[in-house]
Amino acid sequence: EEAAKLPAKRWATIAPNYEYGQSAVASFKELLKAKRPDVEFVSEQWPAQGKIDAGSTLTATMASKPDWYERDSRFIAAHQQPACLIDLCLSRGIDSHRLLRGTGLFHADILAGNTLISPEQFLLLIDNAQRLLGADDSSFLFGQRLLPGHHGAASQALALAGNLQQALELLGELRALLAPLLSPRLLLDEHYAYVYWLDSCGAGVQQRFLLEASMTAVVALARQLCGERLPWQFHFTHGQPRYVEQYWVHLGEDLHFNSPYNLLRLPRHYLTRALPQA
Repeated sequence: EEAAKLPAKRWATIAPNYEYGQSAVASFKELLKAKRPDVEFVSEQWPAQGKIDAGSTLTATMASKPDWYERDSRFIAAHQQPACLIDLCLSRGIDSHRLLRGTGLFHADILAGNTLISPEQFLLLIDNAQRLLGADDSSFLFGQRLLPGHHGAASQALALAGNLQQALELLGELRALLAPLLSPRLLLDEHYAYVYWLDSCGAGVQQRFLLEASMTAVVALARQLCGERLPWQFHFTHGQPRYVEQYWVHLGEDLHFNSPYNLLRLPRHYLTRALPQA
């Protein structure tokens, strides 16, 4: 009854893998469908009874249909990417209470390691951080900390990818976990690979910060995997910023502003080269 009143149209189920759990999910789906024929079930996860691994279960659920979340959906682990930003701010002497003001978070929530926050909370945190830091390199330094990250099996898979194409495809498939605010996509033509970003949750004025961080994260990941700096070309829809030297330092000099799209371009042959650790 209560579930049918909710506006959500896409549902994922998580239940213990034994007879009662399976029958409970089957009944829930049948009853909800009867009252709301418009709903869709996008994922089923069946952890062993009493042995649920919240991190891996959430990863699998989000990966199965990564675009279904809303701005107020709490699915971002506060001790992962948000904690990277908090650590950066604390390292520069920012007071944690001022940093977290208005986000609904406390520093103890981050340290607990089991708090999930929404994109809206994460964006508020970014807004506070950007204002308090007041530094042109903040987004780039944040981006350097993001990938492969500390996301368990997902980060391990990124670090052990056989080639750069596998790593970029994985980043796109697990974007709700690895890139929850701006969603990366990989596009290939005969000569080039393109990585472009879509705004997942209405980033608004924080989009430029997120683009700078996201591109830095991909470039840094590729350099770590390949053992060298690759000849990326960078395209931004915004105009050249006054702090363009930060782009030169953290990204490269092949920069194109006022472009139709926000994207990275790389000669395609770099994607399939075997990586040193493969």
